[in-house]
Amino acid sequence: MKRLLILPVFLSLLPHAFADDREDRFMQLKQGTELRRAQQERNEADNTAIEFGAGEVQDGEDLALSLMKAVNAQNEEETARLLDIYRRQDDSDPDIVLFAEANQAVFRDDLKAALAKYRELYRKNPEFLRGRLDLARLLFIDKQNKESAALFDGIDIPEVPAVNEKIKVFADALKKRDAWSGSVSFGAGYDTNLNQSSGATVVRNQTSCGFDSNGQPILDGDGMLSCRNERLDAYAPDALKNRMWVYEANLSRRISLNGHHGLQLGGYAWGRLYPGNKEYGEHNINVSPAYSFQSKDHSFSIGPQVQYEWSGGKLRDSSAGISTAYSRTFSDQASLGVQLDHKYDRYRGELKHFNGPQTLLFTTAIYALPKDWLVFGGYDYLRKNSREKVDSYRRHGLRAGVNKRFESGIDATFQAIWRKTAYQDYHAWLETRRHDSERTYQLDIKFDRPSFRGITPVFSIKHTDNKSSSWLNRYKRNEFTVKAEYKF
Repeated sequence: MKRLLILPVFLSLLPHAFADDREDRFMQLKQGTELRRAQQERNEADNTAIEFGAGEVQDGEDLALSLMKAVNAQNEEETARLLDIYRRQDDSDPDIVLFAEANQAVFRDDLKAALAKYRELYRKNPEFLRGRLDLARLLFIDKQNKESAALFDGIDIPEVPAVNEKIKVFADALKKRDAWSGSVSFGAGYDTNLNQSSGATVVRNQTSCGFDSNGQPILDGDGMLSCRNERLDAYAPDALKNRMWVYEANLSRRISLNGHHGLQLGGYAWGRLYPGNKEYGEHNINVSPAYSFQSKDHSFSIGPQVQYEWSGGKLRDSSAGISTAYSRTFSDQASLGVQLDHKYDRYRGELKHFNGPQTLLFTTAIYALPKDWLVFGGYDYLRKNSREKVDSYRRHGLRAGVNKRFESGIDATFQAIWRKTAYQDYHAWLETRRHDSERTYQLDIKFDRPSFRGITPVFSIKHTDNKSSSWLNRYKRNEFTVKAEYKF
């Protein structure tokens, strides 16, 4: 029996699989950035959880001094009692009253009211150093970075070096917020199915028509084209196994403007090379500048997004669109983020029939547990519209994972992804309306100590099992990588 290799059909169905893998990797890079940022903010909260001392109480009155001490001790009940008495004094200082009222708002966790009181106090008496320091600290908490830095700048109290040290902690944290940050990694690995092949064989009916040596059709006695039906084995190519070189990089910076506003710059890149299988090597880049809004509990960004992918040494596709993201912090332990992207894909050459819009939704919840445990998870949605319905699909997915940082310096992350993809029309050649059910499991282990000049080793294992109604698109894949990562 003859065998028919369906390589052209197989290759024509791969771009979507590779595109989904690309989106996953960009999301993982961004997710890694978010986890690092969450860790940085927790460390920042620990380092800046400091109060400024009573400063100077120039009038020296016992009641005023007692009120200041109650505020410093964060004794809400005593502050309210003493403030009620102090207000009734004929010689009460309005600045001390305003200062105590501002701290009552702090006790209630009413940041907006506290900032309003402190701003009023600073306008009335900019020489009241304690009020200026507390206003700068609250602006820091509310992520109004530019104003906070301006208030901290220029304060020097030689007679109270402890306060100077506290100011330096805040100043350094503010500089870090606006500094470039990111990571670069490079390494080697092994891929057990780099072409995502099912390696399957099916028997298909094929119609073949005869042609003579001159290329003219052979006709039967009735003048009809002479054709016959054959049963052929159609088979996918073997799964390609090969070692690989891999790299990943991400770079981001936020430039603080007035108030909560800012400009956000971000870029991600990743790629892999397969010695001996250069046609499967790929390079990807994503650039996404954005407007950014940040406050104590909320952040929002919106801006353009551009992506490029090179495969086999040639530009295979690009996309351009808009990306918007929102995150909400509910406590020191919990946060929720939502990202929505809409873009238009432009493929090159024979893949142009995949051109069309794409909408992606990612939601991620992060919860911090005691002893440096993090759990995270979320829902994914992808809608791809190509020129033909047979190439268009919808995808729903769930992600769940856990991260643990051990005292030994090992940082381990395990995550699982479950997804279902439904294509929008019947595929005549595959003889099915394709439905895929994908499961992915990934373990990343980072060894932060010991490190050499900030470079740490990272070991990753990833297993993918894609079950499909299409015999051609079922596959299993294992990837193993060892990388050296530098974070800054």
